Amino acid sequence: MASFRCSNCGRIKEFKELFAYELSTRPCTVCWKGKWIEYDGPMAEVVLGREDSEVADLVRRCEFLEAQIQATFRTKELQQKQYEAAGTRDQARVFESHIRLCNDTIVSFGKEIETLHAQIHEYGVREAIRRDAGVAFKAAQGVSGTSGKNKLYIGSRDFVSSYASGKRKKPRILDVPNWSWGLNLSWVEGGISARAQFKLKLDDRSPYSTIPAPVLQKLREAPGMQPETFLELCRTRGSGTLLWYDKDGENRPTWTALEIASLLRSGYQFRFLARSSSPKEEKIVLELPN
Repeated sequence: MASFRCSNCGRIKEFKELFAYELSTRPCTVCWKGKWIEYDGPMAEVVLGREDSEVADLVRRCEFLEAQIQATFRTKELQQKQYEAAGTRDQARVFESHIRLCNDTIVSFGKEIETLHAQIHEYGVREAIRRDAGVAFKAAQGVSGTSGKNKLYIGSRDFVSSYASGKRKKPRILDVPNWSWGLNLSWVEGGISARAQFKLKLDDRSPYSTIPAPVLQKLREAPGMQPETFLELCRTRGSGTLLWYDKDGENRPTWTALEIASLLRSGYQFRFLARSSSPKEEKIVLELPN
């Protein structure tokens, strides 16, 4: 994704890289005065707003379908009365067909509502998400004072959570009751505002908790690669790992990959360092250049 800001009204939008150059010549679709210019500032509020909008659209669709179900019930009741009053068998068959159609419609709409409710649930309670986004930002921004080091951990959520269970390390992870990508990004941007170091925690015991050696080599060769290039690398070389999720019918970057892309977008670079406790082993961090 590429981020752009209107030169006149300041609106921020994300677009697919495919359209980035085309947009530079188009006016803003809000004020129709400014031009789209590249933007590399904070995006959490934009993403949270997009999530709010998507939830509102889902809720409106549910309300529409529920109204349609009620209207279909009323139609079914009318068809039922006409069926009972039918004078011939042929007339009765027509009403039977209409009743079956009403039943099928009600079932179909009901299934769609169930799906929509599940999608709404995945976005979380928006008031709680908004509240925790602020908490997460401040926690990451102040990690130096709470953990003794200006350092945050990223990686597989389960592994990082188990690793960072101590009093000193726990403040270095995202630790709030609710979650959404916008909230997650707020936490990342809190760390960025503090110029925190982000340490990548890998667990070789699980493919979804580690990064393939060929990808790590690419990151050594280009530690400050563009976020779009990084995400394309995740797609082509990181399937089934910490970088690309391809289970349960999904095919997308992992949240860790998006965290890293957000850091690269903000000027962070990969560094591969020897561990002080075991110089032969390597630790991977993302830092802002001095």
